[in-house]
Amino acid sequence: MRWRRAWLFVAAGLAADADFLIGQHRAYTHSVGAIVAVFGVALVLTGGRARDPVRFSLAITASYASHALFDWLGADSPAPSGLMALWPFTEAYYVSHLDVFPVVSRKVLTLRAWKLNLIAAVTELAILGSAAFLCWRYRPRSPGIGSNYPQASKPTSGW
Repeated sequence: MRWRRAWLFVAAGLAADADFLIGQHRAYTHSVGAIVAVFGVALVLTGGRARDPVRFSLAITASYASHALFDWLGADSPAPSGLMALWPFTEAYYVSHLDVFPVVSRKVLTLRAWKLNLIAAVTELAILGSAAFLCWRYRPRSPGIGSNYPQASKPTSGW
């Protein structure tokens, strides 16, 4: 069950790149409008299936929204630069200029593109892998079913 949910979050994180299919990368699917729509769809689809549909839908939405955030923090080479973050309110593109993540090449058949994409992948793995490890390492833990923590024993009567 945990792995199924993990793959759902991975799919939600990658879903923003569905805009490649219509040639509009970093446009509508990387916006606040799309993020709100994802929350609505997730809420409808998880309504009767999750213990806490709002919380689960927010987690799915956070996975989706993180993609837009990471694209915004990355270097962008093809025009227009940035992403259409505030659509449907405006169609303006916003650029962070932080370039935390290196540029990737979409011309995958060249040696230079493979080199750029390998550097980008290693950089992203180092940054996001470190962040994921720290989140896992310092996650809140509570005793419960399947926990590695010893359970408190019930007091015995007589004393």
